Amino acid sequence: MAAAKSSLLRLAILLVAALASLRGMTFVGGRTSTSSASQVAMAAAKKAAAAKKTPAAKAADAGPKAMSKTARIEEVQAKLKAAGEEIEKRTIKTILDHYFESVVGEIKAKNVADLHGYISVKKVTKPATKAGQKIMVGGRELVTKDKPAETK
Repeated sequence: MAAAKSSLLRLAILLVAALASLRGMTFVGGRTSTSSASQVAMAAAKKAAAAKKTPAAKAADAGPKAMSKTARIEEVQAKLKAAGEEIEKRTIKTILDHYFESVVGEIKAKNVADLHGYISVKKVTKPATKAGQKIMVGGRELVTKDKPAETK
């Protein structure tokens, strides 16, 4: 009985290995390339999927875009006109430029800037990593690579 089970197991393993080799892949260290026919079919399927997307879906994939500087200046000017103020675009531009120059200077000096109750901006820094340090991750000992410091 045990011999019959082991022979069935060997037969099953041989069958799986034969099917895998027919498909152009093996389980350990085999080829992972696909045939040119399947590559063409995959490319056609990707094109068809991209063509099926509606314009609304394409716009949703693009995500929201940041407002340009001129659009922001025009928005400020329109709000001021609605409030009864008449200010030129050039004046608004210089005011915004000076304001954000002072914010940038504050970030460089203190790494934090508070935009007066609206938002606070913080500069995040990640220290550099020395090469050759050994750390334990998940029970394995890893040797670190040399990485420069990051500023976000």
